[in-house]
Amino acid sequence: MNPVIPIILWIAFFGVIGAFGLVMLFRPSVYLATKYARDTYNPKLLASPWYRIELRFAGLMGIACFLGIASLAAVRLTGNEFLGTFSETLFKMFYVVFTVVCLGYVIDWIAARVGVARLTIKDRINQLSPEQVASLERKEPRIAAAVLVGMLLLSAVLAWVQSQP
Repeated sequence: MNPVIPIILWIAFFGVIGAFGLVMLFRPSVYLATKYARDTYNPKLLASPWYRIELRFAGLMGIACFLGIASLAAVRLTGNEFLGTFSETLFKMFYVVFTVVCLGYVIDWIAARVGVARLTIKDRINQLSPEQVASLERKEPRIAAAVLVGMLLLSAVLAWVQSQP
């Protein structure tokens, strides 16, 4: 078997993950307008602001995964120590962000069940007025881009600090 074919398949696979991440992070409406999404999910769910936020989080995780794999490939090709450290730091940050968001969901759910909070964060976001939802929807791509750039810059700074003698 030709050794180039598996590499091309891996590149295509992670390219699809990266494209999915970009769409979910910056334009979740493209996914929500597909026939699959309309036929599969509850229309009230698709229209909720919380669902859009969850899709943007999924996009952030997809892009972080793609960038981590791309930086690992760049390390293999170049052998650069900084890129290796950057890749490790990016994967660690990926795990930290994923864990923090998952713990936030669990803590929010427990607070609502125990009675500490009357409304969960999800309920508060879904009860916004139409004007507030429109304002939030306009701000979401900028917030998502700022979070992504912040993750990359923090990873680069931490990698630079670790690679210094």
